[in-house]
Amino acid sequence: YELADNSLKFDHLRSSAGGRELWLSEFQGGRGGGLVFGPEVRPEDLRRWLMTALSAGVGGICFWNHRPEIFWREMHGFGLCGWDGSPTQRAEEAGRIAKTLSRHPELFRYGKVPRAQVAIVTSEDLYHFAEASSDTGPYAEARPDALRHLQHTIKGWHRCLWEEGIWVDFVEEKEVLEGGLKSYRVAILPFPVALGDELAEALREYVSAGGTLISEACPGRVDRYGMARLSGMADALMDLFGAEHESLSLCGERGGQMWSPPRERYGILPPTELRGEGPYLGHSLRASFYLETYRLKGGTPILSCDTGIAGVMNHYGKGKGVLLGTFAGHAVSTYDHAKSRAFMLKLVADAGVRSERCGSLLKHRRVAEAREVWFLINNSVQSVTEKVEATGFDRVEDLLEGKALDIKGNSVTVAVEPLNIRCLVLSRR
Repeated sequence: YELADNSLKFDHLRSSAGGRELWLSEFQGGRGGGLVFGPEVRPEDLRRWLMTALSAGVGGICFWNHRPEIFWREMHGFGLCGWDGSPTQRAEEAGRIAKTLSRHPELFRYGKVPRAQVAIVTSEDLYHFAEASSDTGPYAEARPDALRHLQHTIKGWHRCLWEEGIWVDFVEEKEVLEGGLKSYRVAILPFPVALGDELAEALREYVSAGGTLISEACPGRVDRYGMARLSGMADALMDLFGAEHESLSLCGERGGQMWSPPRERYGILPPTELRGEGPYLGHSLRASFYLETYRLKGGTPILSCDTGIAGVMNHYGKGKGVLLGTFAGHAVSTYDHAKSRAFMLKLVADAGVRSERCGSLLKHRRVAEAREVWFLINNSVQSVTEKVEATGFDRVEDLLEGKALDIKGNSVTVAVEPLNIRCLVLSRR
């Protein structure tokens, strides 16, 4: 969870930086402080955090703090060194890593993460709509925390893909309007309840030109200002998805009540798993919070439930649109639902997206001219040894050990401990 969650944050920061140099400030130097404090930070924790940040494209890191905090809610917290300034094991580890990075300063300063194959579309308008729609007052029961819905479904999509070695960029609405989706195979539209006509039209153009758009329920149920579209969907997206809104229900949950208000008061449907249809027969997707059904206008059903068609695929221009009648990301971020994950991954794979990995190891790269940095991530609880293909490279060096690895038959053998990251620097002459 920690590996994926930190990667989500760093991927979002990298995307927000727009190609500019990215530094992180207040990188945690020690355990959290206060009356309730976090666990001790071990050298291996600090190393994992640093490698995760570097793998996502971070170019510089400033730690907080050198000595522990002294005041109130952060008292005794976050010290990289001891209270008297003496070095700790984690301070020594930070220094060791800094020295190894300084052997390749230009590579880590200017080396870029290659553009991903998948984009998650974000929108400042949607964020503010969700923020303003969240209510903690006397009517909170009927107005669930929309901002949490938005954040959790994004987290679910990112985690689902990250755990397979499918890397993600975040593309903001302004970039989409400027054609920023052109080079992405797949664009994902999470919690798209508020959506402007300009963005809907730009998404239609992206699909027409050959892209694949995967949207969650109710795309454009209201416009960017929160004004309802009584059709239940943005006009441009009805054509794109070959479907129109039919019905919308609240859906209950299995094993708890994290997202839904009380069933007895709001007539909520029982917990539901949407059944795969057509090319997705045998697959399923767990419904979360909303369950929307559709009337077909040329699209093909890919999901169904007792109340109707709950998922549609439609070929439009050179691309295709996929409309899911629920918030799919919740099934992964909240419930870690294996069948939902498999369905989501198949949607992306069917659009031609392939994972980047070396056997069981995820491979995240940074590239700078004749050299590359490969971060080999073991996100399992078992040690993993793999042969890593290094065709075209004359030298492979373990970054932290500072030693060259033997290249045998165009590959090197690499062992990575559980839930850990190993970093290789590969060079061409």
